[in-house]
Amino acid sequence: MDTDRLIHALSNELTPVTPLAHPWRRTLAWTAGAAAYLALMVFVTTPREDVGARLRDPLFMLEQVAALVTGLTAAWTALASAVPGRRPPVALPFAAAAVWLALVVAGAVRDARLAADGTALFQADWGCVGTVVAGTIGPAAVMTVMLRRAAALTPRLTAALGGLGAAGLGNLGSCLSHPDASNVIVLVWHVGTVMAVAMLAGVLGPRFLHWPRTVAVQP
Repeated sequence: MDTDRLIHALSNELTPVTPLAHPWRRTLAWTAGAAAYLALMVFVTTPREDVGARLRDPLFMLEQVAALVTGLTAAWTALASAVPGRRPPVALPFAAAAVWLALVVAGAVRDARLAADGTALFQADWGCVGTVVAGTIGPAAVMTVMLRRAAALTPRLTAALGGLGAAGLGNLGSCLSHPDASNVIVLVWHVGTVMAVAMLAGVLGPRFLHWPRTVAVQP
């Protein structure tokens, strides 16, 4: 086949492709869906009994804002990193996560100082893990679909950021529906679960965000 016929054949067989929306627009769409999912989860599981008092706690609110910022910046960075040619500030979500961690640690220190009556600060709480994971599943599934529509050149990093984004929002749903005895429990079971989800997503990233192995070429 000569060059002209090859070009003609390829051009006739091309399928129109709709460009992806800007990462910020995709992030907003993902956030809206995640918010609806989490609202439904909290409604079904019923909000924690002390949610009103917790919402009046400045440190609790700062923790939730930091977790939200971590989730949103991680989601945006993941979606942007899957678009070749874009160089999103990858350090941004990790900086937000560091602030969130610092606030939770500050809360744990405060609880330790207030627990002079011998109140147990730490105990196994698999309910926290369950609610964080439940809140993560929906946003993570949608994030996976959105990332697979792009071209992740760094699948481990992109997947880890996507997992961090989904788990960061899942943590919000857990904090509004599952009571915690202290911030030490939040530090171990909430933050620990979020970080575990992000690391697991990074490990599994190449399995879900890969280029086709073979491309059929007609002679």
